[in-house]
Amino acid sequence: MTLASKKLSKRETELLADLLMGAAYADDRLENEEQKAVVKILREMTSAQMLPVWLMNHLSRFDPKSFNAESTARELGVSGGQEAKILLGLLVRVTEADDVHDMDEGSYLLKVAKAVNAPADVIDNLTVEVLDEDIEEFEIEM
Repeated sequence: MTLASKKLSKRETELLADLLMGAAYADDRLENEEQKAVVKILREMTSAQMLPVWLMNHLSRFDPKSFNAESTARELGVSGGQEAKILLGLLVRVTEADDVHDMDEGSYLLKVAKAVNAPADVIDNLTVEVLDEDIEEFEIEM
């Protein structure tokens, strides 16, 4: 499996779809923009104009309550380096799709980053972004 070359097996595509849906549901709600981002990313990764029926069915069966991000990320087989950066970049695209950022989304990204052994600088950047966003929200609320 290589995310960079977009050569994924059917199972790897399902695992990626689950991680993307996990990002979409990280704040306990699925926004239309996030759902569109998931489909767009999967179309890019599969080089398909339309997603295959089996993948659309897989997405429709996603259950955020039983989803385990860490085990899914480990099963995908990403282990650090460029692959981890690419995966996290895809997940960030989903969490940013609705222009609303919160701690739950940041926590989800950090959880996946640690599960795939993302480089320290990537984890640090995710942490800084989450902290910056929280500070801004706090200042607005005052």
